[in-house]
Amino acid sequence: MRCKNCKDKFEPKRFNWKWCDKEECNNIGVDETLSKARKQLEQKKRLEKAKAKESLLTHKDYLKLLQTAFNAYIRKRDEGLPCVSCGKEPPFDLAAGHFYSAGNYSFLRFNELNVHGQCNAHCNMFLGGNIHEYRKRITNRISQEDLKWLDDNCHKELRLTINEIKQLINKYKNMCRALK
Repeated sequence: MRCKNCKDKFEPKRFNWKWCDKEECNNIGVDETLSKARKQLEQKKRLEKAKAKESLLTHKDYLKLLQTAFNAYIRKRDEGLPCVSCGKEPPFDLAAGHFYSAGNYSFLRFNELNVHGQCNAHCNMFLGGNIHEYRKRITNRISQEDLKWLDDNCHKELRLTINEIKQLINKYKNMCRALK
């Protein structure tokens, strides 16, 4: 076997040792081994910290994470399309505008038929969603039947378990990645 550092032939004392007995080479070997062990320990600590942090999350925290993933997907899906409310052409700061409010327990909060790309500053924030214009133009993106379904289901309550929320977070993150 040849030394990883000086390339001289040597007989390893351990099955996984790649450095000869010269002090310089041996020190390099020890440093690399210690560095590798430190990295593994740091990674283990990061994983433990992430698990501990996740165990502290509440249902409401998970809903916020889902909202972030869902909105990112909607913005990516509708990138390049005009604002659903005013028809303004890009470029503009795109928001995920809800046709029916995204209240905490709204059944339609994470429904893709209910949420479309909207200019953030003007329609979504300044005009509070610009709902009258939104209703006029929403049928450019969804069918009349879908709009009727939204109207019929707008008052239902959404009840998701933490596991269901985690699945939806993964779903929307994966869908967003697929669009990139």
